[in-house]
This record gives sequence, structure tokens and C-alpha cells, in this order.
Amino acid sequence: MSIERLPVKLQAVGDVDKKDGGWVYSALAQFYELVNDRLMFFVYGSGLKTIAERVPTGRVKIHSGHPYDPNAATILGKVIEARETRGDGGVWYRGYLSGSEEKVATKLLEGVIDENSLELFVLREADREVEIADVPEHVRRWIRVEPNGKTLVREIREWRWDAIGLVSSSSQGRRALLDPPTMIPFDDLPLASATTAWDPKAAAARVA
Repeated sequence: MSIERLPVKLQAVGDVDKKDGGWVYSALAQFYELVNDRLMFFVYGSGLKTIAERVPTGRVKIHSGHPYDPNAATILGKVIEARETRGDGGVWYRGYLSGSEEKVATKLLEGVIDENSLELFVLREADREVEIADVPEHVRRWIRVEPNGKTLVREIREWRWDAIGLVSSSSQGRRALLDPPTMIPFDDLPLASATTAWDPKAAAARVA
């Protein structure tokens, strides 16, 4: 099990208020019930356990950028309240930023920070068959289409929430969201003998 990063556009960022010596803001991360760029489909209820167990104890940290390092100086605060929002398709949460993070609070209020990278572990998942039209257009070229015209994606049934990385839409997180994967599976291609004379046509035929 390894950590996964899910760049999510921040929607409906609420007022950023000075409170309890720090800064409190609310936001909505919309990523449920749709196929994302990582070919993941989060179902409602998949985050109920992690929200109930980890948020009240302050274990969901807020940090600057990504990747998340629990021992780094990039930690800005923590998530203090959260819930799944069936009507809005995601997770609403309230974040607390320490009193030294006034610049971050201002950037949130001004909309300069407009995306967050959810740092999570997938605990339970299954295959889910979806229509090709439900897959983001810019990643369709990388997926396998079944004979029935559909494709399989990861249905996330339970996930553990570790952190949120606050980023701007011009950040690495945004590029990771928009850029499709570029790696292809490794194939053990036939190799000619070291003494074989170079023949470009024969080499191309072997690869093809």
C-alpha cells in the first residue's frame, strides 16, 4: 500500500477567518462519483470511516505543496471538520492554519491557491466497468477498451486520508492532473547478435 495523490480543484472556498490564534477556512473538494484522471471512481461512503476516525484527532494535516512529509516544516495546520457531501459530489472540510500562516490564508481568500492535492491510501477497491464517454477525454488514448465498448476503472470503496497539499493551478499538481501517463509496459524485445551487421529495416521489423 502506497500513498496516492489526487489533485482536486477547490470549489466554494468560504471566508477565511481569524480564530483561536490561527486562520480557519472551509472548502469543497469535488471528486466523488466520477472517473478522474487517475481512472479512479470514489463511491459515496468510502470516506466515512477515515473522516470519523482521523479528523477529530487532528491526523489529517494541511501542508504546502506536495509530496507530504509528516516531519517537514511545510505543515501549515490540520483539518478540524469534514463530511461527505452527496449533493455536491465530494468532501466538504474546514481547515485550521496556524497563526504564522497569514500569507497562505490571504492567498486562499484571493483565489491564488485554488487546488488541493489529497494525500490518501486506498484500502479497498474493485474493478468497475464504465462507458468510454465517462472517462476524461485526454486520457482515453491510454486505456484498454473491452469488446463491449466499455473500460475498467478502479472503484474506490474505502480510503484513508492523511493530508491535504495546498497548491495553485499553475503548480506541479495541476500539471500532474492534466498530463496523461507517458510510460508503456516493458516488452522483452528480440535482440540481434553483437556480431550482426546493422540493418535498419530488419531492426524495425523486429520491433514491429
